[in-house]
Parts: sequence; structure tokens; C-alpha cells
Amino acid sequence: MPGFLVNNWELKLVSLAIAAALWVFVVGGERVRWAANRIAPGALRVRIDLATAGEGESLVAMSPTLVQAPPGVTVTRITPSWVRVATVAAITRTVQVVPQIRGTPAPQYAMRRVLVQPTTVEIRGPRSTIERRGVVETLPVEISGSRETIKQTVGLVAPDAVSLVRERSVLVTVEIAPEDAMPSDEGKRSAR
Repeated sequence: MPGFLVNNWELKLVSLAIAAALWVFVVGGERVRWAANRIAPGALRVRIDLATAGEGESLVAMSPTLVQAPPGVTVTRITPSWVRVATVAAITRTVQVVPQIRGTPAPQYAMRRVLVQPTTVEIRGPRSTIERRGVVETLPVEISGSRETIKQTVGLVAPDAVSLVRERSVLVTVEIAPEDAMPSDEGKRSAR
């Protein structure tokens, strides 16, 4: 065996151990940094089964097994270990669709009428929110400078804690015509 390998073998062995420990530390640190970078708002989710919870307030035990985390992240503890949850009954209600129109037609043109298909939609959510809600608005339909009828499929704007049951969008038709082609009363009303 060559002499340079066995000379100062104790020192070489210690150097090798330090290099291995440093390698483990750096690689482990990179893994921790990589996992920490993947944690962002919304990356951690807690799933609680409320199937048996009745309406009202209740305490729910929290545990790391309830947390859905990104790969490489392990949840070891949750504080607080109990959370107070308020549940309310969800109901479904049929409400009117109100189209939102932005802008005005070209000069010498006016809106004749606005049609929505379907005129009503079903929404679902907490009873306290749904009972106060009589309408759902559409996203805006832009008519600035238009000289002809506009037909556009637009989304519906559901308020917080409310979901749309079936329809997520409606067809809005904005009939635009020259002012002189409109009946006099209708032309005066749309010019206001």
C-alpha cells in the first residue's frame, strides 16, 4: 500500500468524517429550504369531517393527520388543538339574474332592451345569506360605442359563501338600434 495513504491516517479519517457530516448538513438544509419554499398561503389545508355535526357551534379536535401538506412537508403539531366551528344549514333558492351593462352606445344609437337567458338561477348557501339574497348579478357587458345588438355569454357573480347550483353563466342580449328607429317614449327613456 502506498505510504501517502497511511501517513497521518487518523487526520485523514477525521477529515473524511467532517466532510461527510458537512455534506449531510448541506443536503439536508437544501431539502428543508426546498420544502419551506413550497409552503405558501393556501398550500396547507385542514380537512374536517362535519357530516355528523348538527347546526350550531361545536368543538373539533385538531391533529396533524387532518392537514394536507405539499410533498416533502410533514406536520408534527397543530396549535390550538381544538377549534370552535359554527355550522348552519344550507338551502337552495331561485333568484333573478340582473345583467350589468357598462358604457353607452354610439351617438345616435340607444339600448332598446336587455334580455337574459335564463332569467333565474338557483343558488345554494347558508340560510342567513340566501334568505336576504333576491338577485345575482352578471359580470359586466361592455356596450361602449356599439351600433348593433350585442349577444354575449357572461359569468355570474356569486357572493361569498354562496354557490351556483347549475348555471355558471347566462346569455345576455343587449338590443341596440338607431334612435330614430325607436318609438318616441322608449327613445326618451333610454336617453336618460
